[in-house]
Amino acid sequence: TARPGMRMAPLGMGGHTRSLGDIFTDRKIAAALRPGWPIITNAHGRVLWLCGLVVAEGALAQPGAPALTLRWLQHDKVSAA
Repeated sequence: TARPGMRMAPLGMGGHTRSLGDIFTDRKIAAALRPGWPIITNAHGRVLWLCGLVVAEGALAQPGAPALTLRWLQHDKVSAA
């Protein structure tokens, strides 16, 4: 999840970075929804995807390159029996 001060370089901005907070604000994501919002980073902590909102510059899959598919499933809470 996002931490204060995290930044990313959104696709189409020529490598310029923006804070995740500013991106959330621009996309009108309520502050109450931001904690726990999923993000994908690489091993060095570079934000590659603010899930459902913005992909980072250089993070798009290239034809013929290995790719990763992620799928989120929401599971209902199951009470212990």
